Amino acid sequence: MTGQHVHAREQAASVAQYILLGGFAAVAAGISAQGLTGFARSNMELAGAWPYLLFFALDGAAGVCAVLLVRRAARAESSLAPRLAIWSLVAASSTFNWTHAPRRPAAAEAFGLMPVVAALLFEFCLRELRLRTAAPRRRRRRPGGSGASAPGRRAGPAG
Repeated sequence: MTGQHVHAREQAASVAQYILLGGFAAVAAGISAQGLTGFARSNMELAGAWPYLLFFALDGAAGVCAVLLVRRAARAESSLAPRLAIWSLVAASSTFNWTHAPRRPAAAEAFGLMPVVAALLFEFCLRELRLRTAAPRRRRRRPGGSGASAPGRRAGPAG
């Protein structure tokens, strides 16, 4: 296969990956919205628009941090602070969803784990982006630009 075909296949796989991630994230956000708005009404006794604002505050803030993470990964920059913020917000959302879930078999687990599964899928996609971003940078740094690894060194990143 030529380099152009390999690049086209990588692009198609990347598009499919993000479409699937977006679809699952939309479903997870919908389920989380049900849990968080119910939690806000029942447990926090919020009324009016406030239950929806709780959802947007938690899941929306995690979404903003996710965008920051993607941008930092594309630039091969450190991303510890937004990553910690995302996982803290996911933990809060998961806990609130869990506590408000219907009292039926596995309902609490399904509501509680939905944000966690979405965040894990996002982490996997982020790892792919980091690997794609790091590969051209490693090739540019090598003497002679051959792209070959030095003897005794691993060709790819650990992880």
